[in-house]
Order: sequence, then C-alpha cells, then structure tokens
Amino acid sequence: MPKKPIKRSFKIWASCDAKTGFLYQFEIYTGKDDSTENEGLGYNVVMRVCNNVPSNTLVAFDNFFTGCNLMEDLFDKNTYAVGTVRSNRKDLPDVLKNKKQPKAMKLAKHEFVSVTAEPITAIKWMDTKEVTVLSTAHQPRDVMMVKRTQKDGSRKEVLCPKAIASYTLSMGGVDLFDHFRSSYPISRKSRKYWMRLLFFIIASIINAYISYNDSHVATIHCHRDFRLRLARALIDNYTTRKGHAQQGIQFKNKKVVSLEFQKKYDY
Repeated sequence: MPKKPIKRSFKIWASCDAKTGFLYQFEIYTGKDDSTENEGLGYNVVMRVCNNVPSNTLVAFDNFFTGCNLMEDLFDKNTYAVGTVRSNRKDLPDVLKNKKQPKAMKLAKHEFVSVTAEPITAIKWMDTKEVTVLSTAHQPRDVMMVKRTQKDGSRKEVLCPKAIASYTLSMGGVDLFDHFRSSYPISRKSRKYWMRLLFFIIASIINAYISYNDSHVATIHCHRDFRLRLARALIDNYTTRKGHAQQGIQFKNKKVVSLEFQKKYDY
C-alpha cells in the first residue's frame, strides 16, 4: 500500500472492544477468493468476524465496509451497526450522494439531514466537511451536544446526530489495541515470514493485561510492570547453565539481573 507509512506488511482484520481494546477475533487476509464476488470483501470480512457476536451488540466500522446489504443482514442477526459510508455505494438515498445541488439545498455548518428506510437510517452532517453514516441503532432525530475544536484552539459545544457521536466513541477499539502493541513491541526481524504472524499471536499478552486490569487497580499496575512480572513468572528461575539449575536467575534488582546476563554472555 504505497500511501501507508509501512508499505508492505500483513493485513489482519480484527474486532476489538471499543472501551478496553480487548481483541475478540482476528482474521489474516490471504487474498481474494470466490466468496468476495457477490457481496464484496468488506461484507464477507464483517460477517465472518462478527459471527459469534452476542445479540444486541453495537458494531462500528469505517467506510471500507459499510453498505446497505451489510447493515440489513447484521440487523437480521440481532446485531446493531453504525458506520461511515462512501457516497458512491449502491442503494443510498440521493441526499447522501455527491451530486451537484442548488445552494438552497446545501447544508450549513453543523446542520444535518436524515432519511430512514427500516431498519437503516442514513444521516449526512456538515462539520468542517460532510460526514455520512448509516445506522441501525439510532433514530434520525436523536441528537446530542459534542465539543469541537475551533480554529483558534478553543472548544465549543455543537449539536451533533447521536449516530455520528456514537460512531466516534466506538471506533477507537482497534486503535487502542495497536497502541498497546506499539508501546512494548516484541516483533523482531526475521527471514521467515511466518515469524511476523507468530509475534502478532503473542499479542495475547495484551488481552491478559486488559483482563488483569478488570480485577485490579489499573493505575497501580502499569503495562510495563505487568509485562515484567509476566516474563519473570514464565522464566520461573530457569537457567540452562550446568550446576545452577536449582539456583537460576534471581530477580532481586536491576544490578543482579544485569550481572547474571553478563556472566552468561562472557562464556
């Protein structure tokens, strides 16, 4: 992907909790297959990843995935959805399409227009630019106050459709998971391509940390401390040095740890 900072990599589809970043399910993209011909790649990915989602769950995704057929099929499975949508998607109402409209029909800043065709509500909201979403979880007239940053840096409360506000709050799950991964990366360079996938699977450490925080005070046990304690528990004073199998490596302080590893490398 030439426009990305990392141009060559593996593509992994993931579904994460919006509040904690907990990774529920992921799927490694292996290229096009026959199943993408009818509904498209985005549709098939969401339906597979959300196959085991509990009923009455709200799922949020971006405009690569959103389409009318996907929203309807998720609703039939008792799964609500909200997502931004591209104006050139099929079956969209005219108010969401980028057609030349007379000045009288154009929206002023922070105005919105909505159209409903059960169970889908289509909304266009004018922020700094047009924002278009589809939702099966919100009513067309549901609004709330949100804070927006002005040109002078100040924060001002403006009226916003609840569907767009809900989408903004629900779309941070995957980004939060990526943040945890990038904070203490474990990936290493390797000539074996599958090692990259193995390092991603080891990201289950992040799920363990999130689960740990559910029953402990997160401010006391930071991410770094959790990883150190986990590593020491997995090592469990184990050493490959002969005659020291019982003693092992003692994690008393940083100086002792450094001394033990220095002795190992001196051989």
